[in-house]
Amino acid sequence: MHQTFYIDIDEEITSIVERLRKSRVEEIIMVVPKRALLIQSIINLRVLKKEAEAIGLQLMIVTQDKLGKLLIEKAGILVQQKLDDVSDEEMLLGAEGVETGSELKKNVPEISENIEDKKRIKKKIEGIGSDNYFIGEPEVSEISREPERSPVDKLENERGRERIVNRELVLGTGNDIKRAPRAPEPGKGEKISGGALRRVMAMDVFGGGGAQRPLAETQIPAGREFASLPEDKKIESFFSGAQSRNHADSAVDGYPAPWGGVFGNPEGKPMSVRKKEKNIFGSEKISGSFRRFFLIFGMIFILALLAVAGYFFVPKATVSLSVKEKTKSVDTIIKGDPGYPEVDYEKETIPSKLLAVEHEISKKYGSSGKSSVSGQKARGTITIYNEFGSSPQPLVATTRFVSEDGKIFRLTAGVTVPGTAKVGEETKPGVIEAEVAADEAGKEYNISAGRFSIPGFKDSGADKYSKFYAVSIKAMSGGGGDGQEARSVSQADIDNAKKEILAEFNGALKQKIKEDAGQDAVVLDDALFIEEPVYKISNSAGEVTDNFEISIRSKVQAIIFKESDLKNIVNHLIEKTGDGESKININSMKLTYGKSSPDFKVGSLDIKVGGAGEISANMNLDNLKKNILGKNNIELEEHLSTYPDIEKVEVLYWPTFFSSRIPSYGRRVEVVLDPVRN
Repeated sequence: MHQTFYIDIDEEITSIVERLRKSRVEEIIMVVPKRALLIQSIINLRVLKKEAEAIGLQLMIVTQDKLGKLLIEKAGILVQQKLDDVSDEEMLLGAEGVETGSELKKNVPEISENIEDKKRIKKKIEGIGSDNYFIGEPEVSEISREPERSPVDKLENERGRERIVNRELVLGTGNDIKRAPRAPEPGKGEKISGGALRRVMAMDVFGGGGAQRPLAETQIPAGREFASLPEDKKIESFFSGAQSRNHADSAVDGYPAPWGGVFGNPEGKPMSVRKKEKNIFGSEKISGSFRRFFLIFGMIFILALLAVAGYFFVPKATVSLSVKEKTKSVDTIIKGDPGYPEVDYEKETIPSKLLAVEHEISKKYGSSGKSSVSGQKARGTITIYNEFGSSPQPLVATTRFVSEDGKIFRLTAGVTVPGTAKVGEETKPGVIEAEVAADEAGKEYNISAGRFSIPGFKDSGADKYSKFYAVSIKAMSGGGGDGQEARSVSQADIDNAKKEILAEFNGALKQKIKEDAGQDAVVLDDALFIEEPVYKISNSAGEVTDNFEISIRSKVQAIIFKESDLKNIVNHLIEKTGDGESKININSMKLTYGKSSPDFKVGSLDIKVGGAGEISANMNLDNLKKNILGKNNIELEEHLSTYPDIEKVEVLYWPTFFSSRIPSYGRRVEVVLDPVRN
């Protein structure tokens, strides 16, 4: 009894071995599709054979994969391309009818009618090869030829071929397949020669019966001799043998090679014969002398092409021209008008803009006056802290603060102490500064810096009383008795402070206007209108204090314009006064401003300006470069001598060995001007 296994194209060897181990029959037929993983590796096939022998199974593989057949034969496993005694109708049976031979025989009446044919096929299979054929790879001196086939065999082949209808593999009974007889080992009955020939078996592709026949001798090294070859020789030997086997397999029993007409070999001639025929007519062979000539000619042509390309495209020249320059100036009045979006050269007008800025600054100044402190109260500044809560705490004027030695000071003005604030995980107290005065006159109130408490919070609880307090950083001053003097604010101190802060304020205003106007803006002093400033002074004249603070606040209007616009129009005026062939260097332009006349109502401005710049000949560099292309140094000197404004010429070549001629390619030449000032 046999069992048929259908192998998937991607089934792994481990899965197939597991199926073999679970089998309960002695004969296994494996139907393998083309390009299956199993038959792509000789290692897989040898593992499969070893496992089958260990279990005691007789194994046969059925496949149409030609390369796979070669590997199967090399592994020593019986292989067939098809089995012919099952029709298409029989192949449509269920899996159970295919897996066991006994059920297959019951369902197929044709098998019983062909018992004699099956016996004849069996005898042919048993007569092929020797007993140790699949054990090793012995070397034989002769290869048996298949005897002449009978008309009955040929008729059977035709029947089998008719039963192939759109199927890749046709299954046979498989029940009569026996283990192939083993060829005798070397030295036991057969004479082994040193020709290192291997027996290669092939299946009849189109014939019936699935019989095997030995092919012609093929020069494939066998056994140890094959294993000792280098890896590239192994591959060459294997595929040369495979080609011979494919040719022999295609022409068995008089059938023409099936690939002859398809691949351009209708006569079925071997590849080597066809190559020789082509070589006879010389259609595919180029003589060595012609090849050498072609190679040398190609190299010379490439070198010449590179030389020409290098001559035209590699050299580079930079021509520096030093031209004479003269200084020229102009004085004019340019109109700035906000109604013009751009420069008008004909009307000599540039765009202007009116800006309005409000600004305030503060500054402290020292007192220089002297005043009698007889009957004066000491004064100072304290910092009040609120650590009690987040609610603000208002304090009215005259709120008492008591020093650590019992001296009482009162607020000169009411303040509101901020509440505590949460900053991250830390709670910070509310803080404010306030001015205080001593409750009584006298120099004893000129106390040093210290801590103050608020007696008014005693009745509000100990917590609030302790968490509202004040600290003085500087000592109290100004308190005194008869005949004592102290520093005080004089009127001269206030006047000087106003003058100084006003000048500083005007500079800060201009800077702020420039920041608002842009980087290229010009702010003239004549174009500024500052409203009457408002001053705020912390102390009046005569008050006793070491320093005082003054602040100034005002609104400013300014008419601004862009300096680049003014330079462009002055440049135009200078060039217009020349001969028309000169050009001014805009970077050399210098401007001086006179008194301007602004109109702050409309934002216009008459700008009195003087401009001076360096002018040079207006040379057409593109035309000059075009005329010097390809000229040598002598020709270049002669051509440039026709330009009277050129003072000096310097040519820089790259690479330096191309220093005799200007390149002919315009992109490789650069002409620059280097002015010479007089």
